[in-house]
Amino acid sequence: MENVAEALKQTPRASSLVENLNSRLRNYFFLRKSLSDSYLSLLQFFLNHRRFIRSQVSERVGKSHRELMTGNAHPHWLEMLGFQRFKRARSLHSLPDWPTLIAGPISAASVTQN
Repeated sequence: MENVAEALKQTPRASSLVENLNSRLRNYFFLRKSLSDSYLSLLQFFLNHRRFIRSQVSERVGKSHRELMTGNAHPHWLEMLGFQRFKRARSLHSLPDWPTLIAGPISAASVTQN
């Protein structure tokens, strides 16, 4: 019993942790009148398997909470649910310039002929 009392004395008691968690979860509850168990389970799965895009700790980038805890890689969370991910179309940066798209490539010979 003394160990429990000592642990409670050393544990910081603040509502900031709870407020931080609530502020992060509030975005997922927007426009919902009620939260079903299935929605909360899906949200839990998503949050545990979503990979970090950026982090102050470089070892976390590109890894999910589950990968960090177990050390084992896993497929994308949508693939784990049985969905097939779509492939992105080519970005505008990989397309040629507009004159090339409209009139074809402009060469020095075609410019000097006119």
